[in-house]
Amino acid sequence: MEASMRNTASMNSKGGAAVRSRSSELMAAVAERIDRLTSTLITQFEAAVGLLQAEETDYNSTAKNSLQMQVHTTSLVRAAEETLTFIHQMQELWLFGQLNTLGKSESEVKMEEDAKVVAQLLKRLVKAQDVDGEEERPRPPPDTSCTAQLWAPELHSIYGRWYIYVAGAHPAHGNKSHRMYVLGGPPADTNPTIGTWENLGLIRGLPQQQWQIDGTVFSMDNQLFLVYSGWPFDNVDLSDLVQELFIVPLSDPVTAAALQPVRISTPEHPWEWTADHGINEGPQWFESADGRWKGLVYSCAGSWTKDYKMATLQYTGGDPMDPGSWRKGSKPLIENAPGRGPYAPGHGMFMKLGEETVAVFHATDNDNDGWNGRKARVQRVKFTDEGPEMGGCVGLTGNSEVFTGYGSLDHRHERRHSLRDLWHSVFSRVS
Repeated sequence: MEASMRNTASMNSKGGAAVRSRSSELMAAVAERIDRLTSTLITQFEAAVGLLQAEETDYNSTAKNSLQMQVHTTSLVRAAEETLTFIHQMQELWLFGQLNTLGKSESEVKMEEDAKVVAQLLKRLVKAQDVDGEEERPRPPPDTSCTAQLWAPELHSIYGRWYIYVAGAHPAHGNKSHRMYVLGGPPADTNPTIGTWENLGLIRGLPQQQWQIDGTVFSMDNQLFLVYSGWPFDNVDLSDLVQELFIVPLSDPVTAAALQPVRISTPEHPWEWTADHGINEGPQWFESADGRWKGLVYSCAGSWTKDYKMATLQYTGGDPMDPGSWRKGSKPLIENAPGRGPYAPGHGMFMKLGEETVAVFHATDNDNDGWNGRKARVQRVKFTDEGPEMGGCVGLTGNSEVFTGYGSLDHRHERRHSLRDLWHSVFSRVS
């Protein structure tokens, strides 16, 4: 018995030594990896700081520093991502892998492995219950209206409640059955992504014989209005070829207050057409901070082509239901530059960032992408005496003052805008 106990003690001693040895090896490997990642982070950060402190004596040095900054910043981000990935791996190892077994007996390890199996079974059970719960939530009956081709949903806070306006079609009838629907959500002072939503159905009072998409809502002088893109009332034969903008007042978020919507825009400029398709769609209410310019920014031409673009429809005062109260711009607000992308900028919205106004819209990298490969883009908007201005094209153009706000390149040194100014400007906004 005594000999057996000595043998057991000897085995435990050897096992403990093996565990300690394995622990030391793992800790040494971890320390080496952390040193290497830290060194890379510090090197890239110091390089970026060095560029910020460098004096820029001419345009060439500014351009060179800008490119180098891009390289070092990209490397810095990648190094940070690698560090975070390693940290997550370490957390997983500590919780579920080798590190949590260091110094523990076989029985303790076995108990923890059994506990993991039970935890996984519980997760599967909870997940199954969640799936069942999803299936039990109210859903529209299949093969009914607003169950296919859901287009351009917009989230609005109106009168203390969240609403979503969306165009939906009947699967049996396709595109021609698109009409405007409304979903009602939780109170506007709560998170709309976790509250309860209900389908409120069609916007009541809109003519249901008319095709309707891209509805948006705005308030002016305490009156709620809906503007949407629709096919003409007076020429059914052209319906598939022409889209116009219509406006109607709302008595509440789901009810039209007029018997008939009024057309306020129809394709009239050559740049609003693609072959035999004249298109006005995707309206968004937009106004300057001082209120001197108010109106709609809409998308036009074929959305499936590189020639998709955005233009303006200014509200000039008077009754919004009078087509004479709206004035269309003589040129696009933004389109792709000749011969280069990004292409087909469209269906934009606008937001304020401090004193700046920024447009958010989608565009494609290639001229033949069509509806595929759309990416969200942002570009600065400046207000002039004529109204909003975005430089005319997507990206940097010859009119750099409009695009960057930095003034012309010839006077850039007088404005003292450099990489340091840009860096401090960005970080002052997020700090």
